[in-house]
Amino acid sequence: MSLSVPARRLLTGAALVAGGLGLTAVGATPASAANCTYSAKVGRSFGPSYVTSIQQSGTSCATAKKVVKAFHACRGSKTGRCTKKVRSYRCTEKRGKTYQGQFSAKVTCTRGKARVVHTYSEFV
Repeated sequence: MSLSVPARRLLTGAALVAGGLGLTAVGATPASAANCTYSAKVGRSFGPSYVTSIQQSGTSCATAKKVVKAFHACRGSKTGRCTKKVRSYRCTEKRGKTYQGQFSAKVTCTRGKARVVHTYSEFV
């Protein structure tokens, strides 16, 4: 069964419109950050006293957890800082004030469009 020329044009046009809408919808949606889930027991295994949150975009949760663990291994001591790339990610850390022997920090690690953000608290 063969379609007439107008019917083929109509189907082709509908496919192009549907495809165009699909590309527009996907392109218009920004890559949202997703939260990695883990238990409190696992949160302590990343290196500091407690990792309180991990968010990632442009990479998997498994990779984000590896970046967090590598960052804290790079820090060394409880008050140490990491100044080199970890797993090809460049990380910046912002720490709050130390209060009663504890501080909290937010770390942002980027590699191209991939981004891993985590927060942690440390007892010193």
